Amino acid sequence: MSTKLKVLLGALILLAAALLGFYFGYWVRTPKYALGQLQEAINRHDTAYVEEHIDTDRLFGKIFDETVTWEFSPRDGSGQTRMNPALKEYMRSIRPVVIPVFTGQARNFIITGRLDTDGPVDEDTSERGYHLAREMAYKIGMPNLTFSALGGVESDGNVAIATLTVHDRQLDADLPLKLRMERKDGQWVVTETTDFPSYLKARRKAILERLDKLNAPLREKIARAVRIEEKGDKAPVFSIREIEGSPNLSELEAVFTLSNIGDKEIISLSGTLSVADPSGIERFAESFEANSIRPGQSVTVHNAWPLSPYIPDQSILAGRTGANLKGVFHIQYVIFSDGSSITLMDTLPEDEGTERRGDR
Repeated sequence: MSTKLKVLLGALILLAAALLGFYFGYWVRTPKYALGQLQEAINRHDTAYVEEHIDTDRLFGKIFDETVTWEFSPRDGSGQTRMNPALKEYMRSIRPVVIPVFTGQARNFIITGRLDTDGPVDEDTSERGYHLAREMAYKIGMPNLTFSALGGVESDGNVAIATLTVHDRQLDADLPLKLRMERKDGQWVVTETTDFPSYLKARRKAILERLDKLNAPLREKIARAVRIEEKGDKAPVFSIREIEGSPNLSELEAVFTLSNIGDKEIISLSGTLSVADPSGIERFAESFEANSIRPGQSVTVHNAWPLSPYIPDQSILAGRTGANLKGVFHIQYVIFSDGSSITLMDTLPEDEGTERRGDR
């Protein structure tokens, strides 16, 4: 064997040793490698491995806490919360019931791809926990998520933050997800989500975009049947006035006109009205209804809603004049005298291959 060949073989052996050393000494100990192994375990339905490398109590507890907080937080510059404080407190009180069921459903989902539970439900609290956990799982999109890509992993000693992209099959949208990992006994364990509200916000945006697309043909049909007059003496008029007998309380009054421009009598319809201040921030939202509009006829709708001084946005609105308020109307459903109807979807169907709510 020539000297050059010996030198070359020796260099290859050293390179192989270095690569093996890097692989076993460093790479297999990195959080990125651990996430790859975890994904493979999920794909092969290895629940034992998953449970060993995910702190399910912490993970689902954090998801529950951040989802509840996000649900009751102001949206899009508005100071209004979505539900009352008593309901928020109730959600927190049932946390110990929901988390174990959520964990069990996640385990079954890894095995079967479904959120069903296999065992009987004996206690009322467990049954409530099951239904609430299942509802939350669908709300955050768990049954429809698949791993799409792993971005950067920032590690600092025994803690790492991994940035992932997950794909929601139902929404056909990529969503951001960050996971906190901690090194315990020499191995990396997923412990929590970080900045979960960013995921929820991105998912909400994708849902609205998907609903907008699904509702587009239905909105066109509604627009051919009924019109909200926007011009001339029939244009909407908004005013703020004191409630008679309660000088410290005000109400929002809205007067607008609906015209039947189709060829069928409208038995009833319902919609929503949102009112924004001159800066464009939505300050108030409420529903409205109307009945009995014959083809070619119009009806004037007159509504007055009290403004709560304890809700910041409504309190701000109470200090405005009606002249500088803007309203946006959305008709949600129309029922005709022949029994037919048009209804916009306000939630996504669990399976878009099934019959959707709409014309019937």
